Amino acid sequence: MQFDTELLLRGMAPIFLACIGWEAWHAGRTHPKAHGYSWRDTACNTALALMHQGADKLAWLFVIPVYANCSTHYRLFDWRAGWLSFVVLFVAQDLLYDMFHRCRPRVRWLWGRACRASLAGAHELLA
Repeated sequence: MQFDTELLLRGMAPIFLACIGWEAWHAGRTHPKAHGYSWRDTACNTALALMHQGADKLAWLFVIPVYANCSTHYRLFDWRAGWLSFVVLFVAQDLLYDMFHRCRPRVRWLWGRACRASLAGAHELLA
């Protein structure tokens, strides 16, 4: 049985939305004078997430044929499914992810303005 992450995330989306709604309701009830959710920031974050998903799907339309072609014609060796290949690929992926995070503050296009706005909040970024 293949584990489908996309299906899991789609299935969990209503739970995430319910938790966000409960948090907004609870914060408004217990701290009525506090600055709550900004509908403008919420709409911006939602649009950013939808654009990210759309760009991801669009990129896969181009990436999968390139990967398939490279795998068919330019493969240097085959990885057999086993514990050793899992460990090697896990460590390699972790090192690449670490390099990405180390480069992100220095390489401008890895850390765009829209992502900073969604993490910090537009009012904090522009202040």
